[in-house]
Amino acid sequence: MAEKHSQIAGYDPYSPFPNTHYDPDQYLSVESSFMATDPEAYISNNRLMKLRERAVIVILKYSKCENFDPTIPYLAMNYLDRFLSRERVPEVVGATPQHDLELLALCCLTLAWQLRNNNFDVTELLDAQPDLIFVASWQLKAVMSHIMEKLKPWMHPVTPLCYLPHFESLMDPTCALHRKPISELIIQSIRDPQFTKYKPSLIAASSIAAASSKLYPERDHKNFFLLLVGSRILKQLEDHPAFMEVVELVSKFIPETGLAESRQEETEGEPSNVGSSSQRLTDHKGKEDALETVQKMAGASRGTRLDFPLKWGRTVANAENFVLFENFQLRPAQLDSDLLPEQVVPDHSVQGGPEPDQVVPDT
Repeated sequence: MAEKHSQIAGYDPYSPFPNTHYDPDQYLSVESSFMATDPEAYISNNRLMKLRERAVIVILKYSKCENFDPTIPYLAMNYLDRFLSRERVPEVVGATPQHDLELLALCCLTLAWQLRNNNFDVTELLDAQPDLIFVASWQLKAVMSHIMEKLKPWMHPVTPLCYLPHFESLMDPTCALHRKPISELIIQSIRDPQFTKYKPSLIAASSIAAASSKLYPERDHKNFFLLLVGSRILKQLEDHPAFMEVVELVSKFIPETGLAESRQEETEGEPSNVGSSSQRLTDHKGKEDALETVQKMAGASRGTRLDFPLKWGRTVANAENFVLFENFQLRPAQLDSDLLPEQVVPDHSVQGGPEPDQVVPDT
């Protein structure tokens, strides 16, 4: 298991663009840039799906540490799907294509870690994992630089998580209390490549709908989709069949999340307040008080660290015994002068990770 990594806040999954206010309109305008290219062709390509399966094992294995943050492997999968769907795996290791794929996955994870934690030091990861001894620094630099070059300027991903604060209020203000298990539902589901077909906003809305049906089965949730369609910034969600399709896909992952526990804690705690509908909040406290309550809920939820384990199917068992570059014979590290031009990377371009000023689109 990797050592503990001290945390200095970086990327916020609920507000992804640095130095900007929360703005769902902005996220909707660029969210397609954070999706796999031609996702139908991507998930239909058996070779790419096999590469993805192995990459998931790498990301799951080497993301484990004392202060595990599931957001990091989730971001790494975003990088991986976008890269694999549009680029060839860079041939850097040279032993087998499998080893090159493993290095690519490790670099996606490292970039995600640097984005999420400003104090992340890649040497801590390398030192804490004995089987990473075969990873040469020039290889990491080359592939990380290559990934950043191909994905620029979109290194701060817009994911379904960033829509939760907005969609919660449309479904029910009390949904903010369940942001952690709903976030878990979204993160657990990324192991299924089918989700690469759908826009982040659609996944977020469908996840909230699926979770709310589990949390409050006695309520009528039909109006939620109508509110989404009527929302000025959600006009692209008018495809009701796609919405229901994603709700069904997401619902399969509910047993693997903390939604059941979240509902139980709520009903055992303060059912008269927490379990009430948004209408009851408005009736009893007034619109201003209800809004203040919702804002406090959301604020408290933002401060909650996501710390649940990943349950990515049989990948979890496979990751336990996985060794990077298995059966690899170490060869002398190449000098930078021996690399291809696109593989030569200045140290500062890797140490600093993705640059914030390259992320926010012009508005």
